Amino acid sequence: MRTEQRARSGAIDMVRVIGIVAVVAGHISTEGVIRPLLYSWHVPLFFVLVGYFWSAERTLRAETVSRLRSLVVPTLVWGTGIYLAYSAINLLAGSFDGAVPVSAYMAYWFTPALLMAALVCRLLSPLPAWVSWAVASVGVGAAYVANDIVASAPLYVGAALPGLFFVMIGRAARRYRGRLRLRFVLPVFATVVSLIALGVSAPVDMKNGDLGTPILSVLAAAVISLTLIVVSETYAPRLPRVVSTVATHLALSGWAVILGHAAFILAFRHLGAPPAFVFLSALVLPWVIGLVALPTRASPAVNGSPKQVGLGSGSSTSPRSSTKRPVASNGASHATRPCED
Repeated sequence: MRTEQRARSGAIDMVRVIGIVAVVAGHISTEGVIRPLLYSWHVPLFFVLVGYFWSAERTLRAETVSRLRSLVVPTLVWGTGIYLAYSAINLLAGSFDGAVPVSAYMAYWFTPALLMAALVCRLLSPLPAWVSWAVASVGVGAAYVANDIVASAPLYVGAALPGLFFVMIGRAARRYRGRLRLRFVLPVFATVVSLIALGVSAPVDMKNGDLGTPILSVLAAAVISLTLIVVSETYAPRLPRVVSTVATHLALSGWAVILGHAAFILAFRHLGAPPAFVFLSALVLPWVIGLVALPTRASPAVNGSPKQVGLGSGSSTSPRSSTKRPVASNGASHATRPCED
């Protein structure tokens, strides 16, 4: 199978980096305004991005192979590495009992949920779009009326159908992107943020099958995600190209942060480090590992992305890529990356 090599969008990479930082911050603290401000959008954002860069040309087989390589392989590598590192440290300390705290893997539910959402969407793609919307709506409804069943589904696949709803929102946003103008999006965004601040719209916790306030929280997550996309695609092209370059390489190595940050949180909390230090360490250290691996053959295993050669201007696969909004309707430039397409 030939790997898709199309120009990346530096603007969307910036959005992705913001989402990754929000995920790590959300695992440091859920006190005060942090939970409603972050949990209202930070996970749904990645499902929206899957839809935003959906490629209509892919087959189910190609989708499966791509997802296994970009999602499952690095998940297994990081999971094994964390287990071995934890085991070695505790064996040296003479206190290892053969188990690693579940909190070291707190973000690993995301792999099967995103995998299944993408595969279900691909399976339904040949059918009329309303079928996908109907299936996704059933998933959202199930999360509200049968939360326990959705939350207890094996390997968190219960989050796949609600995730499919956000994927479909991303696909619709791509289709009607020309109509999403800042002058329309920002007032809606301000209204949604106000509803969140007032407690009218509850946070979304997809891991536990909690979609917050019926309908409203789902729409709030969609609005915030789309606003980030529109704002970034509007203003990112005006920034120096080095900003796009940095964002692209951070995005390409971002899956390492998703998979590795919880283990660093566990380690530094055990050492009694202050929350700010824990946050920075859990964010920076796995990102450094990912960036170091990026130009090497280890990148597919560590980052879920192919080996990157050189620091291009916002793209690792095309020297002429930029932060401008991709014009292709299927937008498959990010298709080989986790949390993208």
